[in-house]
Amino acid sequence: MQSEGPTTEYVESISFEALVVFLREKKVIAVTKACLQRIHYLCTLRHGAPPNALAQREVNARVFLAGFMIAYKPVNVFESMGTLEQALFDVTVPLIRSFEQICNAILKGKSFAEVPHELTNGFCSLLFDYLKRFAAWKIPDEAKLLCRIKHALIALYQVASLLLLFIFVGGSSSV
Repeated sequence: MQSEGPTTEYVESISFEALVVFLREKKVIAVTKACLQRIHYLCTLRHGAPPNALAQREVNARVFLAGFMIAYKPVNVFESMGTLEQALFDVTVPLIRSFEQICNAILKGKSFAEVPHELTNGFCSLLFDYLKRFAAWKIPDEAKLLCRIKHALIALYQVASLLLLFIFVGGSSSV
């Protein structure tokens, strides 16, 4: 995954704006999705499905990729570090590190069988916890965004009304 997908080293070396553009690239998403699904599947085969098991189709590569922003650019992602944000951050960093270590071990050994068991043992649980905490954080975050959009639209309508009034009143007094 070194040449196609994100790495900690690369993510830390670029701006948040460049990271957003990079993580949206189709090739990055496709490579990450393939790696993530394969690692998830193989870890499940190797260690068994944890009690909080995820179906392979439930693993969203874009949500996983957001973890790189959360782990390495948190000030750009979170307005403040509340309980939900901290819980998400706390699971994201170990998940990304685990994913990278597994990918690096596969690249070095050329096979998943050569990846040490201790690297893969907790991966599925970390992934499940990340997705659960991401969903918990996303709900109130979306509500905040909707509220801001609503207030911005109200303000826009008010300005438009005042502008029309100004044009109407200003236009009739100049005649």
